[in-house]
Amino acid sequence: MLFRSCRASREILANEYAAEEGDEEDDSDGSSMAIAPSSFENSCTACAAGKFTRRAGGVVCNNCKEGKFAAAAEATECDKCAAGTFTAKDGKSVCDACVAGTITTLPGKSECEDCGKGKFASETGKSECVDCPQGQAQKGEGKTECVACVAGMFAKNKGTVKIGRASCRERV
Repeated sequence: MLFRSCRASREILANEYAAEEGDEEDDSDGSSMAIAPSSFENSCTACAAGKFTRRAGGVVCNNCKEGKFAAAAEATECDKCAAGTFTAKDGKSVCDACVAGTITTLPGKSECEDCGKGKFASETGKSECVDCPQGQAQKGEGKTECVACVAGMFAKNKGTVKIGRASCRERV
């Protein structure tokens, strides 16, 4: 058998190859058929979105790894997901936005992180958490909003963590 290679961003279809003139291959019914020398060139197929081959001669397309994606077919490399987005699985053609309350601060992440105490992210796809404004607090993580201090109390500092008397103080 004479094996040939595909150009970059394409792969060999399973069990396909080019043959020397006169080679034969068994057909599924047990008979044999002649294989044309150019049959391999026609058996290369484009890598699907979410997959890539870097150079000519690639035998198989590889999945983009977690945190990366290939939006179009015939990719020769994968792109990192932007901050605020992620891919948790290999072979993705699009990145998912972090849900409200979570973020990724850097490109190429495979998961989002919860906003910490005293912070929030009210929308999807955010790359930073925001401090709770004065007069509000948040004691939980991964929150989409802060809680206002009860009537007669206030939070002096941004990013207040506790909601009780320690952070929301009585107005004087």
